[in-house]
Amino acid sequence: GERAERQAKDGWLRGADRIAAYIDAPRSRVYALASARRIPVHRDGSALIARRSELDRWLLQGGGLRT
Repeated sequence: GERAERQAKDGWLRGADRIAAYIDAPRSRVYALASARRIPVHRDGSALIARRSELDRWLLQGGGLRT
């Protein structure tokens, strides 16, 4: 629908599967990072959503690399 198109244009990824594919990590890692608040994701009801621009910045800063 229109809302989904607007979200896509705004660079939103919806669902752990899409976020995982975008950062090239298993879905379990996305959930682990999200629960540790170490990845810039948001909740929309039960779904995880993330902005591509925020993930890009996060990846450039080292992403989920353990320090």
